[in-house]
Amino acid sequence: WGKIMFLLEKCLPEESRSSLLDWSAEDLQWAEANEQSIWLELQPQDMLFNSNRMEFGRWFDEGPFTRIGGIPQEGPDRLGAWLGLRMVNDFMKENPEWSMSDLINLRDPLPIIKSYRPAYCGFQPTFAPPNSTNMTTSKIQIDITTDENKVPSQIQWSAEDSDVSNKVAKAMALAMWDEKDGNAVHMDLWTKEMSVEEMRHFICQTMMTMANTLERATNDKAHADAVRSFTEELAKRLGVLKN
Repeated sequence: WGKIMFLLEKCLPEESRSSLLDWSAEDLQWAEANEQSIWLELQPQDMLFNSNRMEFGRWFDEGPFTRIGGIPQEGPDRLGAWLGLRMVNDFMKENPEWSMSDLINLRDPLPIIKSYRPAYCGFQPTFAPPNSTNMTTSKIQIDITTDENKVPSQIQWSAEDSDVSNKVAKAMALAMWDEKDGNAVHMDLWTKEMSVEEMRHFICQTMMTMANTLERATNDKAHADAVRSFTEELAKRLGVLKN
């Protein structure tokens, strides 16, 4: 569906995206405002690669809304077609040398999925309507156990809005932006059991995540790719990636 919608947009440039989807302008606005939440409904591998056509087909069934997961009735139908279009758009932006024929003949969905960057709309209530004034508060708790020398011996964390409860970790890297001082405040901790090899992997994976965050937050793909390239080279030197 993503390929079909992409080709329709190219063939009918005078038509708005909402009309091609047979949506109202408000439907499209709702989808764009809730893109991250929609993606989270689809993201688990048991859903994303579901071979049950009837179950997966709910993403593409006609109205009155998309009847799957936690998607509310306020949303439009066939959200799968719109999300597929978003994925294909991101893929073609990353691969401008690809022709329409190349796209049509691509059978492996993974390159398209990997190119997808859900729009970052800031932290907002899950499936919040556009311009909603409703606010929610979510609690993330981190518990640090230290030994007699104040060295962390255990790190546990929990999150109210997920299934994570007292999850044990060997290391953490927390950063907060202080708007008043214009500085980033960091808290980096690791336990005595964290090996050097694990730390190398942890650092490289964290840097890759920071590159993704940079691109989502600023739409600056060039510099995000520069961070990725640097991290890949560092990972090779540290033995995290093999040459």
